Amino acid sequence: MLEPPDIVALMDKVKRRGISLKDYVGVAPLNGIKTGLNEAFLIDALTRDRLVQEDVSASDVIKPFVRGQDISRWVTPQSDLYMIVLKSSADHSWPWANASSEVEAEAQFAQMYPSVHRHMKRFESFADIKTGERKGLRYREDQGRWWWSLGSCAYYGAFETPRVIYQAIQYYARYSLEEGPLYGNNKTYLIPSEDRWLLSALNAPISWFVAWRHFLHMKDEALSNDQAKIVSFPIPDGDEPEKEQAADQVSKIVEQTRFVSKSLSKSLIG
Repeated sequence: MLEPPDIVALMDKVKRRGISLKDYVGVAPLNGIKTGLNEAFLIDALTRDRLVQEDVSASDVIKPFVRGQDISRWVTPQSDLYMIVLKSSADHSWPWANASSEVEAEAQFAQMYPSVHRHMKRFESFADIKTGERKGLRYREDQGRWWWSLGSCAYYGAFETPRVIYQAIQYYARYSLEEGPLYGNNKTYLIPSEDRWLLSALNAPISWFVAWRHFLHMKDEALSNDQAKIVSFPIPDGDEPEKEQAADQVSKIVEQTRFVSKSLSKSLIG
């Protein structure tokens, strides 16, 4: 893209004075979870309530979930979606992790989470309506040792600690601070940091100006801010008084946004 000299000079200045996001945070952003079969692992609130009503222990493995399209600026409201988080035995010490056979492992799974087991069993194996080909949890590319398990992931814990989340595809800057459990799909990313200065920088108008020239353009002028490009995205380096002031203002914005979001949800419900 050809730019006027003053725009080129401004971009050079921003990049020269900024710190790459990866260097600022210390790690690259982390991608959301790819389940391999969303219809099995992703459920709505009604299904979640039913599974928990049938077996209260189901709540241990059912977590709030967000899609890329659901992420908002500053704070993301709770959606009506949940994820059944059955971590790979390579990442979690399930009672069935070291079972000697699938029969033994499944029996332990069914005993520990009976309602979740019944739900997952429906998706174990089925015939494609059009082709007759066998599909289901058993035939996924992304799975753990057992057919009901998610694929291995070294950072499950990052989905339950304070962090910044964002969309893989954006039409405008939507970086959100999350402090509790919230899992995302592979169209979301998380930055394992609750740094308010970082959040303010990413949501700033000047950052969208830079993003428009830094990220790849997709259909309908959406931007693809995937891991390969965002690691080098320039973050301004302020002094401590500036960062403290920004942190204070961002905390207020986050709380106000959260309050408005909850108020809107209550008014819509009744």
